[in-house]
Amino acid sequence: MIKLTPLNTRIFFKFVEDLTNTSFMPKSSGGIFLTDVYDFSEVHRPHWGKIEVCGKDVCDEIKNSTYILIEPGKWTTRINIPNEEPFWQTEEAFVMMTTDDISATIRY
Repeated sequence: MIKLTPLNTRIFFKFVEDLTNTSFMPKSSGGIFLTDVYDFSEVHRPHWGKIEVCGKDVCDEIKNSTYILIEPGKWTTRINIPNEEPFWQTEEAFVMMTTDDISATIRY
């Protein structure tokens, strides 16, 4: 990732779940996106992300590479920078919980 520094309590992250056209789409066990069963309620539930970089005023419990559960819809639209993977931004206040264990982020 290009050297970017979020201001204050902002957090740059990438979603743990796969996104297609910036939407949360269910996938089959074989990895095929199931576009005809898209559930619009997916936007209205919390989602897990992995922190790329935190602003200088973010509390000590939240650090780079931590997995965070973010309140529903409390993230920006996708941020695109040429030659970089897209990422999103949220605020520390919208982080519901954290973990270092990726298995805790898996939705069954």
